[in-house]
Amino acid sequence: MVTTPCTWVSAREENVATFRGSEYFCYDLSQNPIQSSSDEITLSFKTWQRNGLLLHTGKSADYVNLALKDGAVSLVINLGSGAFEAIVEPVNGKFNDNGWHDIKVTRNLRQVTISVDGILTTTGYTQEDYTMLGSDDFFYVGGSPSTADLPGSPTYLGTEFQSGSSVATQLLTKTLSLLWCASLTDTSTLMGSPMK
Repeated sequence: MVTTPCTWVSAREENVATFRGSEYFCYDLSQNPIQSSSDEITLSFKTWQRNGLLLHTGKSADYVNLALKDGAVSLVINLGSGAFEAIVEPVNGKFNDNGWHDIKVTRNLRQVTISVDGILTTTGYTQEDYTMLGSDDFFYVGGSPSTADLPGSPTYLGTEFQSGSSVATQLLTKTLSLLWCASLTDTSTLMGSPMK
């Protein structure tokens, strides 16, 4: 496979990845798994795409899935006993307006709060008594090899962000800067092609 460098720009005081076509970013968590009872995800994005995966980590019944679905932000978190699901829609228009939008997801034990652009907020609880998020699988940004097959993915055709869509992200209690992850050539993948 041919590896094409991802476009990285420093903007908004963060590192930004721009995805075109079927590009996405992947980080292998097998050597440094996530095991947490509280998390914070901060992510900024801009796109014209109505549907697409913003971020995913986990498998089976222990995962976080953050996506755009018909221009609204969709969040699904499952800690092993049932999912918390939220859809956040703007009052006017959609989030796929090619303007920057900021998402903040916080979780403390079972309580989950999602905020978009600091204004639209939804709070709820994961089901049952499970409180730990564990992921030793992959952490995807902007797409995956098979987005439709990821647990918690909205029921649309698996799509990745296209046409210069940009995502800036920090994940969970471990801060995974996109630029830092990209420098880890033994565990990182850009656009589905291993960096070797």
